[in-house]
Amino acid sequence: MNAGKRGRPFLYPEGFIAGMVRIRVFLQIPYRQMEGFVRNLATFIPRLKAADYTTLFRRIKSLDNSLFVAPELLAEDIVVAADNTGIKVTNRGEWVREKWRVRRGWIKVHAMIDVETNLVLGLEITDELVQDDQMFIPLLDQTQQHRGEEHRVLSGAR
Repeated sequence: MNAGKRGRPFLYPEGFIAGMVRIRVFLQIPYRQMEGFVRNLATFIPRLKAADYTTLFRRIKSLDNSLFVAPELLAEDIVVAADNTGIKVTNRGEWVREKWRVRRGWIKVHAMIDVETNLVLGLEITDELVQDDQMFIPLLDQTQQHRGEEHRVLSGAR
């Protein structure tokens, strides 16, 4: 497709760009870092020509990013609740902290729970600097992994 190419940039197949989308989503890297990733990858794969930032950006933005969901996954819907709470690091010397305004900080516990069975499907522990909305996707990923393991255990027991 690109044999003897001069002038215009290389053309990359849709499969390559789709693979770059997966790598970008999995590693959560910006386009400039993805360009460097592809360049390093090209050192290990001789026939791979590294795509530049502009090509990656334009081609990925033009792709249809809709997700395919298998019908059997939709049949096993669950209702989850996500919540968090803070816990003081230490309870010792309360009046000293108040007098000298010493700040010890908090530990935050983020949990995702199945509403029907009250099973904890995802759990993360962070410090007070992490925002609550930043932990939703990791908790959701843990929930999906936990549900997949539970399904394998149940189907293997039959």
